[in-house]
Amino acid sequence: MKLRDYPFEMVQFSCAKCLRSGRYKKSRLIEKYTADIPLPDLRNHIASDCERMLNKAGTDPCSISYPGLLEGGSSNLMIWRYI
Repeated sequence: MKLRDYPFEMVQFSCAKCLRSGRYKKSRLIEKYTADIPLPDLRNHIASDCERMLNKAGTDPCSISYPGLLEGGSSNLMIWRYI
């Protein structure tokens, strides 16, 4: 799924491991990253300063996800983890 296909105007992110969360206007993310960016790539940009994301060889990877997709009942349900 690409950012253009995200079904809501506010894009939510959260990580259950570090308890970070946030939301961004979809239009602002499109301005910064383009509408064609795949959601896994966008996730990597958003969590680029996460210690778990930076430690790619670790055993406790980042678990940033898109909770809006879970709550919205999207047929394209997606959660990404950096492994």
